[in-house]
Amino acid sequence: MTVDPPRLISCAEAKALGLKRYFTGKPCKHGHVAERWVGDHAYKIRSRLAAKRAADPQKHRGYMRRWRAANRDRINKRRAAQRKAARDYSD
Repeated sequence: MTVDPPRLISCAEAKALGLKRYFTGKPCKHGHVAERWVGDHAYKIRSRLAAKRAADPQKHRGYMRRWRAANRDRINKRRAAQRKAARDYSD
């Protein structure tokens, strides 16, 4: 099974065609080479999620409480790495 590479297309072309994403083949400022969102699509998704959380904050708090309990090791490792990076940066 072969996978075709994404077609190179500019943001303006993708917007004119009504596409949600485009691919330039150039890395972002963090070095990732991937499809990018056209316009404010990603903002709309974040806004919709924020509205959902605001509509029922108790439900969101319960979800986050359960997620933190289930991912305690992952959280601790990330925080330890952040503290180490901060110490190394200040040296």
